[in-house]
Amino acid sequence: MAALDGALDTRTVILSLSALGYGSFVEGETLIFFDEIQECPRARTAIKFLVEDGRYDYIESGSLLGINYKDLPSYPVGFEDEITLYPLDFEEFLWAKGIGNDVVGLLCECYSGLHPVPNVIHEQIYRYWREYLVVGGMPAVVRTFASQDDFGKVVRNQQSIISTYRADIAKYAGKDRVAVHQILDAIPAELGKQDKRFVLANLEKGASRRKYENPTQWIVDAGLAYYSFNTKAFELPFEATGNRSLYKLYFVDTGLMSSMLSNCSNLFYI
Repeated sequence: MAALDGALDTRTVILSLSALGYGSFVEGETLIFFDEIQECPRARTAIKFLVEDGRYDYIESGSLLGINYKDLPSYPVGFEDEITLYPLDFEEFLWAKGIGNDVVGLLCECYSGLHPVPNVIHEQIYRYWREYLVVGGMPAVVRTFASQDDFGKVVRNQQSIISTYRADIAKYAGKDRVAVHQILDAIPAELGKQDKRFVLANLEKGASRRKYENPTQWIVDAGLAYYSFNTKAFELPFEATGNRSLYKLYFVDTGLMSSMLSNCSNLFYI
């Protein structure tokens, strides 16, 4: 961003933004939004000075794909409150489908009290649950499905998101990008097998944990998947008996995994 090529004090940054046509700026009333901030490391460095100045409010947004992997001149320690956003959960999916809080509240009461859900409600909610497994919780995908009930458009949206992820991997993962792609593509198949762990040997003959450890962690840090570690005892805290060398990888979003499995097809019989 050209506005951040020079000095990073508030006066210089605001004048530059104003000159580029982003004004006007009103003290105490203007909110400045830095989108895809990982593309401009100097913007994150500038946040410290901008927040210290106190005249305006700021929001930074950016995909985790790369945000922690670009060198910053200086990290704004203590000047950022980080909020991690996840795909919509099932309750939020129901809201998007127009299901009211009264029904959601009843479901929660039945779950916590171990009571059966009335049959009519159960049948409809179960249908929504199956839809959710296919659609997932990516906001743009859910919005498309909630407004149009078109699985074809859902899949196209999902495929577009997956393509964007692949492009970001190629851009940000550096020398690990091939291994990251291998692991990402292997997750659906690995989950479908009876193995109690993610088997690296299925990626290539003689594959070592050392070779794939960093690429796997990259996928987790990027928010695409998460670990489920083996534990020797079903008691809290699980970390005390966990075996970090035995793990499964799960997609954060079920819809994207469904899309990868179906490859735009005939999966959708609900």
